[in-house]
Amino acid sequence: MKIHHNSINDKRWQLMPSIQHDTLDVPSHYSEPFRRILVRKLKDVSQAERFLQPTLEQLHDPFLLKDMHQAVDRIHLAMANNESIWIYGDYDVDGITSVSLLLKCFNALKYPVNFYIPDRHEEGYGLNLNALEMIAKQGGKVLITVDCGITSVKEALLSKEIGLDMIITDHHECQSEIPEAFAVINPKQEACTYPYKMLAGVGLAYKLASALMGELIIPVQKELLELAAFGTIADIAPLTDENRVLAKFGLETLAESSNMGFEALIKCSELQNKKITAGHVGFMLAPKINAAGRIDDPKLGVILLTTEDHEEAESIATLLKETNDRRQQLEKDILEAAIHQTETNINFKHEHITIAYGEGWNSGVIGIVASRLVEKYHKPTIVFSIIDGKAKGSARSIDGFDIFNALGQFTSLYDKFGGHEQAAGLTIPYENFEQFLSQIKNYCKETLDPYLLTPAYKIDETVTVSEVSFGFLEELSRLEPYGMGNAKPLFKLEGVQIQKKVLMGKNKEFTKFEIADGVRTFEAVSFDRSGYYDRFKAGDMIDLVCHLDINEFRGTQTIQFLIKDIRGFREGLFKSELPLQMFKRAEAAHIVNLAFKLSSTSPVDTMGNASFNSPAESGVPAPKWSVESLEGLIYYYNRLYDEGFKSEGLIMFPSEPRQEDSTLSSVETTFDIAYVAPSKRLISNWIPDRNTLIDLYKQVRANVFSNHLPETVENWLCALILESANLITITADSLILNPAPEQKMDLLALPIYKALQQYKLYLEQ
Repeated sequence: MKIHHNSINDKRWQLMPSIQHDTLDVPSHYSEPFRRILVRKLKDVSQAERFLQPTLEQLHDPFLLKDMHQAVDRIHLAMANNESIWIYGDYDVDGITSVSLLLKCFNALKYPVNFYIPDRHEEGYGLNLNALEMIAKQGGKVLITVDCGITSVKEALLSKEIGLDMIITDHHECQSEIPEAFAVINPKQEACTYPYKMLAGVGLAYKLASALMGELIIPVQKELLELAAFGTIADIAPLTDENRVLAKFGLETLAESSNMGFEALIKCSELQNKKITAGHVGFMLAPKINAAGRIDDPKLGVILLTTEDHEEAESIATLLKETNDRRQQLEKDILEAAIHQTETNINFKHEHITIAYGEGWNSGVIGIVASRLVEKYHKPTIVFSIIDGKAKGSARSIDGFDIFNALGQFTSLYDKFGGHEQAAGLTIPYENFEQFLSQIKNYCKETLDPYLLTPAYKIDETVTVSEVSFGFLEELSRLEPYGMGNAKPLFKLEGVQIQKKVLMGKNKEFTKFEIADGVRTFEAVSFDRSGYYDRFKAGDMIDLVCHLDINEFRGTQTIQFLIKDIRGFREGLFKSELPLQMFKRAEAAHIVNLAFKLSSTSPVDTMGNASFNSPAESGVPAPKWSVESLEGLIYYYNRLYDEGFKSEGLIMFPSEPRQEDSTLSSVETTFDIAYVAPSKRLISNWIPDRNTLIDLYKQVRANVFSNHLPETVENWLCALILESANLITITADSLILNPAPEQKMDLLALPIYKALQQYKLYLEQ
């Protein structure tokens, strides 16, 4: 019997890596689950209080950015000589807030400046030659780009020719050639040693404003921080380090903002008198401003965020809301067409990338459509609009796959290209389009690990009901604001019982369970259409993946579990459950055996008793278990799949012949298990180098594996190498350090190590 992945669970439950630091390094006044979450989140646990209590003093000196001194000096000179300064921005929220922030900066300095944002449909992304010539003809002497410019090599050369000093501020990935501008401010360029590389465009605009204004920034700092927070969150920049500081302090005052545009936007979104969160910005407020650049005039967003007229602000906010409603309908129509095109492609299931395209599709919404397709199919995605002999594309990616790097392999085919790891844009002459499609599909098939194509819930912590309290939720609130790079913690709750279930919502599409662990009772709510109501009944035992929240109703607060996924739970189902780590060891042993088969040496001859001809001979229990129902088999399958057994599915078959009239649910059956071999690329990545081998040996010496077995195939390979050298002993539940050898040993000379390295070279051919 073959159990297919999509018939069981469409997502893995992936517990975040084991704690690498002692929770004692975190202040003891926090609860133990919270301390475990912190050590998983932070690379350096000594920074726990700095992370939990951000201050503006944590912002880095803006003059650490390469070329900041030159930029500030040139701007001050322009102001002293009464020269014309222009700000050139992008048409998305990051660009619009960046332009708005610098306009407020120069307004506070009492120096008038002009701004320019290109039309998405007529001019496209970034700088263009016609716009630069127009600005020069109107007397422009200094041009400051925000959120664009780092790939504008030709445009920078023209700017020099026409006497326009260009100052580029951009956060996008740099290509091999940096534009020859007067100054280039981008922490991602190789020559820049700025300590934080992940600022959004508006973050760099804030750094420029800080450098320009010095102490003069204090009266307008709150306004600038609100803009910086808004643009940073909208651009899905990671909320770590400086971005976390900007987001936290900007969000704190947004609900009572003195910015009339924000006030009007919050009002038309019906968020008055509410604490504004990153979620509100990302899903309710920012899309309205983005809509201006997608299907209308992006300058409306700048006017909204810089106006000092209440009526004008309310009028524009209402217009943007209506524009966003139109944008949503456009998006819906194109998404439906893209889904139909995708699902009628007979090769789609075998491809590692989703590509959809249509004649005249609105280029302002194809990025959102690409994001929706990523959510639906969990593959890197590019959506193209074919207009005037050009294919204008917007790309989005999945965790673990760098779409900017992938698209960067074929730049000779493009007219324009830019972006970063998770999102990119490109324009292709239509005569190159078919060639591009073929090459990008082949590239993804060859380089993208199929395992990444299965979405995973990344679980921060397994908790018991007794550990969940209002105090714990108060601790969790210290982690806010949540966003990219600082996700809201996700929890696994095991073995709770459904007491009652009801349907909720206007159309009864949501499910609410009352769950209990025998001591306490909580509400668990699912706000998606997952069919949980029909799948589970009162009395069922379940495992949950969920967020924790506080629900307030009629003045009463209750703790609520917000369900992301549910699985059936069967305690003590298996007569002899095989530890999952043993499957990892069996796989490592199998890889060693393959390596020796490839070499001219037999493992028995070179390693004495440490034979790896089969899992049994290497001391690994045979991969069998007894299970009393199909439900139990599926439950264990899901656990194995979570641990890394590949998306092609496990193959399970009864060990003994069964009666024709017997069923899996009615008789006890012993199953053997086999699994589809992982890809060559994945095996190659598992084979350890010298440093990895030494690191594991150091961990054994530090007693890390006392009462604990390795959890990865790579660590098991290291353990088998060290055991073959008699440096450690592998027991049923530990790795034990043996007495140090009298003579220094060359691990790289071991036959097992040589065989594995030879096998790695073979796999990478």
